Amino acid sequence: MKPKETEEWNEIYLNPLGKVPWHSDKAPKSLTKAIKKIKKGLALDICCGAGTSSIYLSKNGFKVKGIDISERAIEIAKDRAKKEEADIDFKTGDVLELKEKNKFDFVFDRGCFHHIDKKDRSKFIKKIYNILEKNGRYQLMAFSDRNNFDKSLKKKEIINIFSKYFNIGKIKEEAHTEPNNNRVYLYSALMTKVGG
Repeated sequence: MKPKETEEWNEIYLNPLGKVPWHSDKAPKSLTKAIKKIKKGLALDICCGAGTSSIYLSKNGFKVKGIDISERAIEIAKDRAKKEEADIDFKTGDVLELKEKNKFDFVFDRGCFHHIDKKDRSKFIKKIYNILEKNGRYQLMAFSDRNNFDKSLKKKEIINIFSKYFNIGKIKEEAHTEPNNNRVYLYSALMTKVGG
């Protein structure tokens, strides 16, 4: 990401968390359901924000790493994890430049993929594919077309984009209520890595 975009994310996190549009103190329902189907192991929370999902994964038996482009978000996530006594490896970074020696059993993505430029989508998906263990799981949560945002995705698009690398489970829709009571809809899909 460009420095200007990084600065914009940092500025958003100067607000109290209750005013950050996508923030929630609770893990998404789709994540709470998904972890019942996933072996406990090493998890990566990409675009982790203030760390809610990372903390949830840690408290449910996963060894967790969290990454976000915003330094401010990572500072907040570290503070929150410390208060919750959750041992999580948080770091600032661009997911497109991710360099990981470890292979992950699970990669969680709440709202990361829909911010990736179309020209970088292939790079992003290959990156996720390569850092997953054999039969590793990737959970996507991305804007659904019900929102009519520029970044919204249709179910068909998700299938076309990911099916070369993943077996895609059922794509379901989940609502998130923002601080102003506006409802945003996300598609959620738990995928399994195909091949080695």
